[in-house]
Amino acid sequence: MKTIMFAAQAVRLRLADAAIAGGMESLSNVPYYMPRTHLHLGDFTMQDGLVSDGVPEEFKNKFPKTPGVTKEDFINYAKESYMRMRKASRAGLFDLELVPLRIMQHSRIPLMVTEDEERPLLSIMDELTNYNEKMSPMMGDGASALVLTTNERAMEWNIKPLARIIAYNESKTDDCDVSTAPTLAIKRLLHHTNYTVNDVSLWELDDSISAVPLTVIKELELNPEKVNAHGGAVSLGNPIAMSGARLVTHLAHALDPGQIGCAAITNETGNASALLIEKISYNEEENKIPHLTLYTKDNCALCDELINEMEIYFDGQYTIEKVDITKKENVRFLRLYRNDIPVLFFNGQFLCMHKLNVNLLGRKMEKLRMKNTDGTNIQ
Repeated sequence: MKTIMFAAQAVRLRLADAAIAGGMESLSNVPYYMPRTHLHLGDFTMQDGLVSDGVPEEFKNKFPKTPGVTKEDFINYAKESYMRMRKASRAGLFDLELVPLRIMQHSRIPLMVTEDEERPLLSIMDELTNYNEKMSPMMGDGASALVLTTNERAMEWNIKPLARIIAYNESKTDDCDVSTAPTLAIKRLLHHTNYTVNDVSLWELDDSISAVPLTVIKELELNPEKVNAHGGAVSLGNPIAMSGARLVTHLAHALDPGQIGCAAITNETGNASALLIEKISYNEEENKIPHLTLYTKDNCALCDELINEMEIYFDGQYTIEKVDITKKENVRFLRLYRNDIPVLFFNGQFLCMHKLNVNLLGRKMEKLRMKNTDGTNIQ
């Protein structure tokens, strides 16, 4: 999340027209360490890089203070996180924010990974019987990134931002209590922006330390249904360096236009960051029928298949513009989408790549129809 703050500062100070912020983590590749010297004779001990991570022992031994929070609360929270994640995943609520991962195999045929394998629920519930405030989520590999820019540049580049950053804040507790630091950061953030907890529609709180969301919910008297509404690190996994960016990315997709969302994260030394965003609302009165943009090229079998599927499922329900990325005037799209076509945008915002996501496109069209019927705005 700190990278987002730095990027936002650079854009606001006009030090950059646009900036990319985020993080990546591959915990499965963290090595073992061995001493550099004194190996002339005798045995030596290798250290696990996941355990010897550079955080001083005095911080690691300070478990969060959780007055009034019982073991049953931790277990119930973890179970609820898994149930929310499964429900959201099966409903396709993560589809817009996930990018398929291309993995080259020995056969030279790339493997496209579009979703994580889902663990059996019974085995998960069995493990959670001993869940407590000292336990961490399962390890994970992942990456998350956001693009930040100004309104002027967004209009010049003909792109529609998902959300705007309202403000951000940080805090540090004297006793390195990781459970109270996010509460302090959120309180300061809301005070400086004149918002209240009732103005916030969704909360994304990092629960890699499970005491944090429970403590924040209790101290700020939040509605638990609005906190990590689609699961958190407990159920999704915890690629550490991407956590902050993932929280903000999911908020930007999960909020409805005009809603306010807050993301907060802490670390093992008692620091915390909080960030407030607003989902941008667009007037789409001129787009009663959705406009699709398809980035394609000649002799593209996957592109032809996508078009055929759209005609089967949505014939007459959209207008479409085809952009040939091999043409000279579209060279920037060739650099972007060379290996990903077909790439489909819905009313100026990314929808899917490689193949048509029928369920996602159907939900977007239905939502647009409902909004047009109600006479309200939609992004």
